[in-house]
Amino acid sequence: RKVMDLMGFTEDEASDLVGMFSGGWKMRIGLGKVLCKEPNILLLDEPTNHLDLESVEWLEDFLRNQNIPMVIVSHDREFLDQVCTKIVDAEGGICSEYDGNYSRFLQLKKARMDAWQAAYDAQEKKIKEEKQWINKFKVKQPQAVKQRKAKLEKLMNSDDYVKKPPFFGKPFRFRFPDAPRLSPEVAEVKGLSHAYGNDAFKKTLFEDADLFIEKNDRIAVLGPNGSGKSTLLRIVMNREEPDAGSAEIVGQNVVANYFEQNQADALDLDKTVVETIQGASNGQSYNELRALLGQFLFKGDAVEKKVFNLSGGEKARLSLACMMLRPANLLILDEPTNHLDIPAKEMLEEALQHFQGSVVVISHDRYFISRVATTIVAIEDRKLVKYGGDYKFYMDKSKAVKEKVEARYVKGVKRIGAAPVIDLDAIDEGKKKKKNFGGAKTANLVTRKNKG
Repeated sequence: RKVMDLMGFTEDEASDLVGMFSGGWKMRIGLGKVLCKEPNILLLDEPTNHLDLESVEWLEDFLRNQNIPMVIVSHDREFLDQVCTKIVDAEGGICSEYDGNYSRFLQLKKARMDAWQAAYDAQEKKIKEEKQWINKFKVKQPQAVKQRKAKLEKLMNSDDYVKKPPFFGKPFRFRFPDAPRLSPEVAEVKGLSHAYGNDAFKKTLFEDADLFIEKNDRIAVLGPNGSGKSTLLRIVMNREEPDAGSAEIVGQNVVANYFEQNQADALDLDKTVVETIQGASNGQSYNELRALLGQFLFKGDAVEKKVFNLSGGEKARLSLACMMLRPANLLILDEPTNHLDIPAKEMLEEALQHFQGSVVVISHDRYFISRVATTIVAIEDRKLVKYGGDYKFYMDKSKAVKEKVEARYVKGVKRIGAAPVIDLDAIDEGKKKKKNFGGAKTANLVTRKNKG
């Protein structure tokens, strides 16, 4: 009971089924189970996945008040900035420690990388000059050349030799495969009312809610944990029956791809990673598929791992990679960025910006939403309230939201701005012209070949 109080649960909720709680409250249940064992260290793997801002802030405050050491794996930079006092950066198989929070880590890492590059450039300049001297005097002063050559070789084989700093090349670019042309109307929510629970406890999610989704809409559905965001998508995709009203696809030629939070459960556990992606491919070459897998952190021998042996996060990343290969003109995405690192998120952002169809997405990653959504639909008082603008527009309409979001900005990280404007009709016209000249079926799907 003491742990229940600490986690914020009431006595009345003690006998409720876990399935009745949202992701944020399930996180508290999981944390409470751990604390009942009275641990002397906490190991947290992506603890903010599926959490709304209020739940994340509760978790941050809770962790800051604990007196035991903790190790956290997270791609939530704002969360790391609020909680951590030391950052371990794992890059290229090397771990580097930095004292301080995430903002301090960015400063220290930049200084370290700048100093590394400067030292390498100075060393290479000196080596180049030495090699030029050796070539110039190899006939006139063979003995001196021999000595300086030996000295140069000794330097290049010693621990004092500065290795070349890592270079990560151009960002990976992906394009969704072509799908049938979409009709002007795509989906409609009409007079939707829905609740869950039983006679003893019933929570109403929607009450006479309406929404219309059109061609090329980029909609982000916002709302706190437990407000019904995922339920709305399930009803639209005919995975759940509404209590009253309707929410359904109404357009002609609509081909939908639905990425659920538990999408990974549908994977064949007996297949390898590369067999799974090949089974989902739409004519892409082996090298193109390996390049895509590399972006989702499946590199080298990892592509030969059986799905059975993958972690939950790895399965989620593999499911998302497979979904991106299937032709569709409507994408329904429920928390697609969970378990993705920053480069993979950026790749997905750019691909969605150029996707020729409609997108409906749920995400608690506000920066991701600001990059892909041009319309915000907020669940407010059991209604679907449509804001005719991007996330920055939505923030400007709500002083409380704006102050809360801006207070969490990480120094040195891009801030939320206006969503990029992509002329999808112009891209469509360009594709028509290119088709007249022929070309590979998979042209422009993957633009950098890399075996991972």
